[in-house]
Amino acid sequence: MFATGFSMAMMQCVFSLGSVVLQRSINALDTDIITAHTASRRVYEMLMIPMSTVSSATSTFVGQNYGAKRYRRIRQANRKMLLVEFLWSVFSILVCWTLGRPLVILLTATGNEEIIANALLNLRLSTACFFPLGALFILRYSMQAMRHKVLPVLSSTIELVVKIISAAVLVPAIGYLGVAVTEPVIWCMCALFLAVFYGKMILLTQNLRRFHRLALPGSAFHQAIHRAKSKCRFAALPFLRLWYNRTSKTIGEKR
Repeated sequence: MFATGFSMAMMQCVFSLGSVVLQRSINALDTDIITAHTASRRVYEMLMIPMSTVSSATSTFVGQNYGAKRYRRIRQANRKMLLVEFLWSVFSILVCWTLGRPLVILLTATGNEEIIANALLNLRLSTACFFPLGALFILRYSMQAMRHKVLPVLSSTIELVVKIISAAVLVPAIGYLGVAVTEPVIWCMCALFLAVFYGKMILLTQNLRRFHRLALPGSAFHQAIHRAKSKCRFAALPFLRLWYNRTSKTIGEKR
């Protein structure tokens, strides 16, 4: 429990540190940019809440089935949750493209076109990559539940490094567009990174199950024989009890 909690805390600390670094580069831009960024983040962070909640629920389910060695149920659950994340991503994209402008105006209480345009830019680019983000959430929480604690922290470290590079190079070169593309690119990179190792983990568990089926037929055979013997023993009990009663009655009559 301590190791799992510590690795999750490390992952969140690295993620927060990267956000602070990127926010510093945003603060160096115009105040209208800061307003636009804050408004867009409020909108898409609200849309991210169901995605993180689904991932947390998946973590509990994966941990229970990993302990029970029900790996097939883990794969099935993750496939279904990825489908849920995909459907929610499509819904979020539709919301941001149809209601994004009114939501930004509602949050900023302004008609400044520069603020609205920059907020919509960040909002639409971010929600367009919501599906990789949902996959990243599911893979991170699933690996934590399966006691693979290093890979999620490594993915957060990749996120930190990319944010530092973006703050130092990309944002000074192209301005707020560099900020808007940084997090979607990070989500795609980290999701791909974890997906590769998750696929290898699933392949390994499948091979181990095949190995146990082929290499240990004797133990399965002995278990089947033991179950058959137990059934025969319980089936013979009534006959043994009848024989014992009759024998006891005969011995009593002779005495």
